[in-house]
Amino acid sequence: MKLPSIQLLINNAKKSLLRFPLTIISALLGVLVSLYLVEFKKEIGNMFPYINFLLTAALGIPLFFSTSIYCTMEKASMIKKSLVHVIAFALLFAIYYSLPDSEITNNTSIPYIKYTIYNIIIHLLVSFIPYLKTKKLNGFWNYNKTLFIRVWTSILYSGVLYLGLIFALFAVDKLFNVDFHDELYFDIYIVTAGLFNTWFFVSGIPENLEKLEDETNYPKGLKIFTQYILLPLLILYLVILYAYVIKIVAIWDWPKGIVSYLISGVSILGILALLLIYPYSKSEGNSWIKKFSRVYYFILLPLVVVLFLAIKMRIDAYGITINRYIIVLLGVWLALVSAYFCIGRKNIKFIPQSLAIIMALMSFGPWGMFSVSEKSQSERLFRLLEESHILVDGKIQNEVIWIKD
Repeated sequence: MKLPSIQLLINNAKKSLLRFPLTIISALLGVLVSLYLVEFKKEIGNMFPYINFLLTAALGIPLFFSTSIYCTMEKASMIKKSLVHVIAFALLFAIYYSLPDSEITNNTSIPYIKYTIYNIIIHLLVSFIPYLKTKKLNGFWNYNKTLFIRVWTSILYSGVLYLGLIFALFAVDKLFNVDFHDELYFDIYIVTAGLFNTWFFVSGIPENLEKLEDETNYPKGLKIFTQYILLPLLILYLVILYAYVIKIVAIWDWPKGIVSYLISGVSILGILALLLIYPYSKSEGNSWIKKFSRVYYFILLPLVVVLFLAIKMRIDAYGITINRYIIVLLGVWLALVSAYFCIGRKNIKFIPQSLAIIMALMSFGPWGMFSVSEKSQSERLFRLLEESHILVDGKIQNEVIWIKD
């Protein structure tokens, strides 16, 4: 096998930079801010602006990757490309200024929870953005297969590079008594994990994604892993959950709260497994995959009902919290996905698209998870205070006045 020359590697790096300039610049800015935080953390009075900029830059990596892929697939004009990137920049600015800029008395965790939601939505967007206006499901699957392989390949290469550099520094330190400052090891990790990993990842993205629709060479190892490891585990979990459902019906024992988390996890595991083996259902001798895929969603519906019963008990007892709202949201999504495939639909793009839309809609507004949970817990607090006769007609009774001295 002929190893690639240094010049070839440099040319590939340049080509990747030209294809995904804003993605790589976002990674570079995030790395620079991270290095500054590590090297000068004792001199920085307020860490929030730096951390917020780092998080925004990290979010810019998948966001600008999505915009670049979208513009390429759409063969967008310069005006359309500029408009798309302006919208992306505006979104990042809005997210940055939504994050707390100092240690304030208000709850600082909620903005970062919102950030996590936005991060998930944008990563879901990456999975289907090139096929937003097309029904090429085989190309969609192969595109996500490519992303999946590139992610793990990038992690492997970055990890080997990091360990190699660390061992080299360690050898120089011990053999030549060169005293490296402790932060250098973490600095190298930041550069390899932040910049090299991102650059290497985008360098392996095919330039012509349209050709992926004709790709029929599916990894055999993926099918073996899914068929002989994931699916047996899925069936085992389903048997356990259905045994618990039978127990509920037999002795009329109300479902425990933890079962809602188990059902959510098992359901998502099953959907992931079916997505991994989706193209194999079209080949000869694998008709069972298509049948199992259809049956699985019918099996899922009763478990979704149990999920709603379990979470309803927790809500009735303790009100709505962000975690319980998310479980309800997952239950709604699982019900939609199950119903969609039960009626014979086959568009697997519906899975990430529907989840992204639901999460986006529920992340803001009076119907969103934060407003609803805050209102529910406030009402529960008032009710408890009234039941304890601490609050009467909206006024606190027997107020204690503390003397400071």
